[in-house]
Formats: sequence, structure tokens, C-alpha cells
Amino acid sequence: MDFNSVFSGYLEKHTFSEFGKELQLSFFPEIYVVIPCYDEGDVHPVLHSLKHAFQGCDLSICVICVVNSSENTEIKILQNNKITIKSIQTFTETIKDIKNFQVAYIDAAGLPVKEAGVGLARKIGMDAVIYFCKEYSQDSVILCLDADSLCSENYFTAIHKSFIEHPKWDAASIHFEHPIESKEYSTIVIKAITDYELHLRLFVGFQKWLRLPYAIQTIGSSMAVRASSYCLSGGMNKKKAGEDFYFLHKIGDKGIMGEIFSTTVIPSPRISHRVPFGTGKAVGNVVENNVNIKTYNPDSFIMLKKFTDMIPLLYTHNWPELSATLPTVVVSYLESIDIEKNINECRKYVSSQMAFIKRFYQWFNAFKLMKYCHFCRDQGMADVNVLVAFFQLNKNMNYVLSEKEVNESKTALLIMRKFEKKSENK
Repeated sequence: MDFNSVFSGYLEKHTFSEFGKELQLSFFPEIYVVIPCYDEGDVHPVLHSLKHAFQGCDLSICVICVVNSSENTEIKILQNNKITIKSIQTFTETIKDIKNFQVAYIDAAGLPVKEAGVGLARKIGMDAVIYFCKEYSQDSVILCLDADSLCSENYFTAIHKSFIEHPKWDAASIHFEHPIESKEYSTIVIKAITDYELHLRLFVGFQKWLRLPYAIQTIGSSMAVRASSYCLSGGMNKKKAGEDFYFLHKIGDKGIMGEIFSTTVIPSPRISHRVPFGTGKAVGNVVENNVNIKTYNPDSFIMLKKFTDMIPLLYTHNWPELSATLPTVVVSYLESIDIEKNINECRKYVSSQMAFIKRFYQWFNAFKLMKYCHFCRDQGMADVNVLVAFFQLNKNMNYVLSEKEVNESKTALLIMRKFEKKSENK
């Protein structure tokens, strides 16, 4: 691959700005870490975590913090951003004698109000990486982390090893675990984050049961992508929330996604109102409104399985014939998104059943699955308690032999974490 052409083409067509071009590096990094920082204050914990992961690591690492704000950001937050920059500057003094490990920052202030947010902040940092990759004409791996997250000691070595062992990977989702044993947070926050993480794992767990090719976690602080793949996919989007979901699944639609379970990212369970939905918002809703986190109704997946099982048949059979055997809600949703038209479109450009299945899933992708779940909810299939969903998924996946072993969401979550790690080498 002509990396220089790929990088140049991306920078000409897709980059948001020239933020980051002023950064100076004294070496070619094999791995970059991009961290969006907004209203964070001191960011020493995440930087120390990364420094600790670098120790004993025979790699070259560059960390880029994107301290961002919009045109109308309030003064209090701007002052907090200044504290962030100061903490980064102070930290860089402590590592100036360490070879092949550099921490830099981009002061991305005054961004357009309509575009400012976590998606644009990640994009600014990741685009800056491409300038360096172009300069060195070498591919690198870009990691996305959050300013309130930590990482395991083997963070860099495990991720680097995974991409070396899987040269065809375009991107990867990294295993994450929220701190559900921490005494730093209140009981209600720990319960909320436990339920929320269980919800995330259940959603992907049901997808794996359905054998969907895009069944991966999409957490912004736990993503990795090759620089070349980043460019070929059109780069990071500018969404104010859900940027991680859209980014990874956009790559996964046509590329190859991996999962890394050999290291762990530790995201924060703190309450946050930075984005309209997501972890911080969900935890805040529990604490502030005294509600319980629920998850998608398992019946929606059970009914969909009758459809996913028949997808190979769509290559040769007529839709009206097959749809007669499906639940009404599944047919209603699929016909609302013009399934018959898209079946014909998929058939038109393939010459084998295997190619048809691959192309069909590029159409019936993770976005449409999410919309299907919401459609089912609107049709009366209400969200359920996370333990109820866990028991249903357990019947299909055999996480535990006896459900009597599980009496709280924490136990269920620990079981799912363990099960997922065991699945890495299968």
C-alpha cells in the first residue's frame, strides 16, 4: 500500500483543520493515543497510567491531548481547560528524559458551536496523527482513550502484539471494565455503572448469539485503528455523542474488526452531562431521578433470530415466501426499510451465496439493528431489568450452569466479563 498517497488523499479531502501541524516529534511513534479533554482540570491520573504502561515497553509512543472548547463555552470551563493544559505541561517536564515517550497537547479553542463536541475533538487529534504518518510515510496504530480513564500495565504491548498477529485488522475494540469495586464512588453510582455495563455486554451478547458479524463493543475510550484504515474510512465523524458507535461500525461494514481481551481499559463511572447519552448520562439519570437502568427486551432478539437464520436463503428464495414464516413485528420493521428492494440490490452484485451474505450484512448493519430494537420497544416490547435479560441470554449461551448462582447484576457482569475473555482464542 502507498501509505503516503493514502495519508495525502485523506488530508486533502477530510481533515477538519490544520490543528496539530505545529506539534514537534523527535521520533516516529508506532502508537499514538488521542485523548479529548473538555472541562477536565488535572489530567495527571490518565497520563501517569500511560507512563506506567510504557515502562518496560520496547515501543515508541506519542500521547496527544486535545483540549477543546466552543465559541460559547462558559468561562468556568475555559479556566478548567487552562488547568488541564498546565497539568500536561507539568507532566511533560517529568518525562523529558524518557526516550520514545512523548505527551503533547492541542489547544483547540473556539470551535464552531454546531460542531464542537467529543467527535470533533477525537477527529482533531486523530487527523493530527495523520500529518505525522504522512511525514514519516509509515503506518501507525491510533488509540482512543478518555481523560478520566486508566489502562492496564500491558496496554501498549498487548495492543501492539494483537495488531502484529492480525495484520488484516483495520481496527479493534479493546476490553474494558468499569471499577465496580472502587470505594471512590457511592453505592448508587457503583450499582448504576454495574447495571449499565451489563446492559452494554448484554446487547453485544445477544448479537453474538445471533451470529451477527458486527457484534463488538463500541466504547470511545477503548478503540484502536490503523492510521491507513482511519484514512480509507473517511476518518472520525463530528458527532457530539455516539461517535464511537458510528466510527467503528463504519469501518466494520467493509473492513475487518478485531477484539482485544488481553489488556483492559478502565473507564470512569462518573456522572457527566457532556453528551446527551452514554455512560455518564445514564449514571447521572439513575442518581438524579432514582430510576433503574434497563436493557432491550430479549424477545426482540429471539424473534429476530428466525430472520437471521434464514439470511442465506434470501440469495435464492423470494421474500414474500420467507416472510410468511416470520413474526409480524420483524416483517413490519424490515418492510419499513425496503428489505425486498435491498435483497435484489445485493443479489445484483454478487455471484455466490457467501458474497451475498457479506453484502447483505453491509446493508443490515449495526445501525439498522439498533433501529430495530427501538422499533420493537415502540411496538410494546418494553425494556427489561438487566438480570431478566441475563437469564434469558444465559439459556442460549451457557454462561453458568445454574442461574441460582446469580442473585445480583454484579455477579452476572463478572460472569460475562470472564466468558468474553475466554472467547478470545476461540
